[in-house]
Amino acid sequence: MQTRIEYAHDIGKYTLHRNDPKGKRIAPWGTFLPGQHETGYGLKITTDIVLKFQNEKRERRVYATCISNAASHWIMYNGRKVHLMSHDSTDILD
Repeated sequence: MQTRIEYAHDIGKYTLHRNDPKGKRIAPWGTFLPGQHETGYGLKITTDIVLKFQNEKRERRVYATCISNAASHWIMYNGRKVHLMSHDSTDILD
């Protein structure tokens, strides 16, 4: 069985915006987002970024999976995990 990674740009054009998430945890050594362990790693870390496809009104939260020193960014789309090719800060509209 082959695994195929689905990317957001295959679904359509989109924009990225900042939208502060609720539920941040404050610890003496820093701020942690929902889903983020004190080590900084996590399987579903909530980011402050949302994705909006061109012909939709809905904004979708971008999540990160960080196991080592790199992260994968993704959204949930119709019950499927859809990845972003890049998460460059220059792509984000403030």
